[in-house]
Amino acid sequence: MKKNSLGKFFGHAALLIITIGVMLFLGKHSLNFFTISFTGEDELFAWLGLLLTSGGVIGWLLVFLYLVDTTIKRGVTLIMMVIAALGEFATAGFDMYLNAMKLEEGFQFAPEEIRTMATLIALLGLFTGFALIAYVAGDYIAEAFGDEDGDGTPNAIDKDYKKGKKHMATTSSENSAVDFEKIEMQLRIKDLEKKLEQTNPTPGAVKE
Repeated sequence: MKKNSLGKFFGHAALLIITIGVMLFLGKHSLNFFTISFTGEDELFAWLGLLLTSGGVIGWLLVFLYLVDTTIKRGVTLIMMVIAALGEFATAGFDMYLNAMKLEEGFQFAPEEIRTMATLIALLGLFTGFALIAYVAGDYIAEAFGDEDGDGTPNAIDKDYKKGKKHMATTSSENSAVDFEKIEMQLRIKDLEKKLEQTNPTPGAVKE
C-alpha cells in the first residue's frame, strides 16, 4: 500500500508524542525514586540518576547509532540499553508502589524496602561501570586473552605472537602462490598435449 506524505507526517508525530509522553511519565516516577535518596543540596544527584535509566537508554542508543565500530562495542551498547530500560521500569514501578502505600495512615519505609532501593541503584551503577570498561577496553582484553597463532598460549604472554601472525600471513600467501603456479603449469601441459595431437600423426597410422 502506498503511503502518502500526510500519513507519514501523522505517523511520525504519533511516534514522537508516544515516545516523549512515556519517557516523561516514567521519568518523573524514576526521578521521584532517586529524590528519596538525594534531597536538599544533593538533589542534583537525583537528576544524574536518570543517566542510569531513561537517560541511559537515550545515551546508549546514540552511541550505538553513531560510534560503535566493533562487535564487542555493539553488544555492550545493546545490553546496556536493555538494562537501562529495565532500570527505568523498576524505579518508576517502585515509586508508584510507594505512592500507593503512602495513602495508608502511618506508612513508613520497611528496612527491606530501603535495602531493595539501595541494591537496585547500586546494581545499575555497577552494570554501567562494567559496560564503560568493556566498551573502552573490551577489544584489547579480547585480543590479550585470544590465541591468534594457535599455539595454545594467550597473546598477552606469547612472545612470538606478532611474529606468529606475520608468519601465518606469509605462509598463506606463499601457499596461494604455489597453488596458482600448479594450476598454470597444468593448463600449459594440457595446451601442449593438444598441439602435439594436432601436429603428430596418430600412433600406429601408416603413411601412404
